[in-house]
Parts: sequence; structure tokens; C-alpha cells
Amino acid sequence: YGGYAALWASIRKSERHRCAISWAGPTDFAHMLRYDARSFRPRRYVREFRERVRGEDGDVNAVSPLRHAERMRVPTLVA
Repeated sequence: YGGYAALWASIRKSERHRCAISWAGPTDFAHMLRYDARSFRPRRYVREFRERVRGEDGDVNAVSPLRHAERMRVPTLVA
């Protein structure tokens, strides 16, 4: 969670930070859901996982740092 939190901090509160580092933090939930679907058996677990990640409004892009990268105003290392 730390890498994800660092990315969101650099997006939402850039004025409070000098830099951000995300080590293996999730950046694109839509891609992650497609990629991770292959590792679930039986398939119903994929649906349950997607529903939990999407949340109530169903828009994973709203919480994906990759979709808000243009708002980052501090140097950011993603590893």
C-alpha cells in the first residue's frame, strides 16, 4: 500500500512533498484486473475480485494513479 499511497500523495497534495517513490505500487487497476484474471480458478473468483476492486461507482480509472499522472508536480520514481 505504501507505493500506492506515495503516488496518490504526489497527485493530490503535491505542494506538501518534494518527491515520491513507489516500489511495486499498483498504478493501473484496469490493466491489473485483466492480467490477474489468469491466476484465478475457478472463474467466479475473478468476478468477485473485480467487484471488490471496482467499488460502488465501478470506475477503476478514478483510483488508478496512471490515469492522473499529468497532475503529478514532484519528481517521482516508480520501480
